[in-house]
Amino acid sequence: MKIQGRVVVLAVVVVALAVVVALAFWHNNYNAMLVSEWNGLQQALTELDAYVSTTNCDFADIDTSVKNLKGDVDTLKVQISGGLTPPFARRQCFYFVDFLNKTSETLAAISVNCSTWSASEISRLEQAGKSMRDAQTACSTILGAPTSGSAVFVSTASTFNKMRQARKKASRVASEVVTVVNSNAMIPASFVMPVDPYLSAYVSQMRSLLREYKALRGGLDRYIDFVKRTGQSLEGSAYTVEFDRAIAARQSILSRMQAIDPPVQYVSSHQEAIDCIQYGLQAMDALKRGDCDAFHQMSNGNISRLATIRSVYGF
Repeated sequence: MKIQGRVVVLAVVVVALAVVVALAFWHNNYNAMLVSEWNGLQQALTELDAYVSTTNCDFADIDTSVKNLKGDVDTLKVQISGGLTPPFARRQCFYFVDFLNKTSETLAAISVNCSTWSASEISRLEQAGKSMRDAQTACSTILGAPTSGSAVFVSTASTFNKMRQARKKASRVASEVVTVVNSNAMIPASFVMPVDPYLSAYVSQMRSLLREYKALRGGLDRYIDFVKRTGQSLEGSAYTVEFDRAIAARQSILSRMQAIDPPVQYVSSHQEAIDCIQYGLQAMDALKRGDCDAFHQMSNGNISRLATIRSVYGF
């Protein structure tokens, strides 16, 4: 009986040790996972902070980067808060999730300030950033992991203010220019080329396509004359091949315009330009069918539409 009792005690001890070892292994692995995620997030925050601090970048690009990181943070928060936690790692989990919450709130505040310039929103951003950095310090201590080495988003509010003030000043200076003459047309006095390199590159690209499209709008007299004189469609006539080339040239412009991903500020105008060219192609189809009246009606209707679009892009 004594031997059996010793065997039972030994078995209990072995099981207890196995449980302790398993829990220790689970705890170490879990903590290592948190530290790994922490290090990756610290690097991402540092890189984003450095990017946001670059006053030459565009608010739309900043907003995209911020939202992408916020999505990653929110996903990580769900994974950690919804997963199994070792008994002795619940404190680390609590502080890490709290830091993720504060980080998500700060990124959301940055995103808002990318499109809004107001003292109240700037103040909310500063408060959210401070709460995030406090949570970062506490979490770093609990995990025994280093922070990014520098306080992130400390200067974001002042950087945004400087960016907007610089753009406002540039717009005011540019508006004093009455007209600018290029090789094809007068640029409207109200047009101001964006200072941001990303926006100005987009506007220049659209201006080039619109200039190309305007140049194609002429040169249709012989086709119109043929339809009026014969009452026939252009299909099967001596003009079929060259008229199809004229349509293909316009379609090429449309395809290149559709391939452009416009900045958020120009989404509506960009779509209007696409619609205008598509409508012009419909007018070309009407002329090809021999419907000269429909062609003139549609083409004339597009004149003012195209003029409005050209004014948006300064052409």
